[in-house]
Amino acid sequence: MDAVQAAAARHDGVLVCGEPGSGRRTVARELHRLALGPDAPFVEVDCPGEGDLEMAVFGVAAASSSGNGRERSGLDRVSKASQLCDAATGTLCLANVAEMPARLQARLVRVLRDGEVAVAEAGRAVPLKPRLIVVSDCGWDAAIDDGRIRADLGKRCSAVRVEVPPLRQRREDIAALAQALLDEACAAQGLGPIAIPMPAQALLAALPWQENARELRALLENLAPRVLGGQLRVEDILSVVQIDGTARTVLANGTLREAREHFERDYIVAALERHRGRIGEAASALGIQRPNLYRKMRALKVPPPRAAHG
Repeated sequence: MDAVQAAAARHDGVLVCGEPGSGRRTVARELHRLALGPDAPFVEVDCPGEGDLEMAVFGVAAASSSGNGRERSGLDRVSKASQLCDAATGTLCLANVAEMPARLQARLVRVLRDGEVAVAEAGRAVPLKPRLIVVSDCGWDAAIDDGRIRADLGKRCSAVRVEVPPLRQRREDIAALAQALLDEACAAQGLGPIAIPMPAQALLAALPWQENARELRALLENLAPRVLGGQLRVEDILSVVQIDGTARTVLANGTLREAREHFERDYIVAALERHRGRIGEAASALGIQRPNLYRKMRALKVPPPRAAHG
């Protein structure tokens, strides 16, 4: 959020990078809200998702106007009904830019460089300086290197970078995020509030989340109508989720005891990470006494936290 707030203070193009499902579009919308307010237009363009990308973005095909899409003034000609004009006083948010044909990338660069366009219906030049945000996976630099994204467009899009870490790298955030997503799911489904006690929080923090927050949201939406008593239990989660992180698959042929010990080890490690190495707090979250946690850690060969205190 510090990076988002810093980016919002500038008008440069912002590149929001991260794995699918990590919340890139949520970050883009928050950046837009901080910079321009909630009422300014926010126009999303998913390049491969548009049927006719050129008509959607520009509203006028280059071949249909003089000068290969440009007026005598040298300005690109667009339609008032285009996404560019829709975003003129707001934010243009682009996704999957590498899927945009090079010819359209060149047109977009000209529009962004000129800061104005010739609007077909108006017959005159109109200022057009939308705030530019691009959401991308972690292959942005490679796409520029291999020519799928023009270098000049890439430079305009990524003057500022905001990296959205995957969920597995911010396990300490999972409890708060899960509660917020569960609250949304309950409201959408007309259900009463559901709390997430500490043992369930620790379990959620231990799961691999290969699809990031998208997977967490789907899980909680599925669980919400099944929960009894207004509290999400460990048993509720284990009834619908498979503990199948990369390190766990090798146990498919092991004994039940080995599988349980492996899970307990990951569970304890996640609790220690979430409580920043504070043994007392981790023990409380796990529902056991501190001496018992120490014994479990020794038995399961869990290394003491480096920054442990308490």
